[in-house]
Amino acid sequence: MEIVGSSATVVQKIFRLITSPYLISIAVVMLGGVMLWFKVVARVDLSRAYPLNIALTAIFTTVAALWLFRENLTVVNVSGIALIVLGMFFVLK
Repeated sequence: MEIVGSSATVVQKIFRLITSPYLISIAVVMLGGVMLWFKVVARVDLSRAYPLNIALTAIFTTVAALWLFRENLTVVNVSGIALIVLGMFFVLK
């Protein structure tokens, strides 16, 4: 009989989680993103890079929500994305 929550089962579950291909893939992608961000910040002023990062995150999140979760795109969403793109042009000029 196994005791629920025993240290042996907890350690095994943590090991399985850490060695999960899904988690390893996420870690690799995040590490790549951090390395890319450091490279961008080394070349571009932070006052220009950070607003662009925030704007692109909002746009890619919306696209991912449409594609992955089949969410509806409303007029408010389109207006918000248009304002974000317009703001990017003002920041980058």
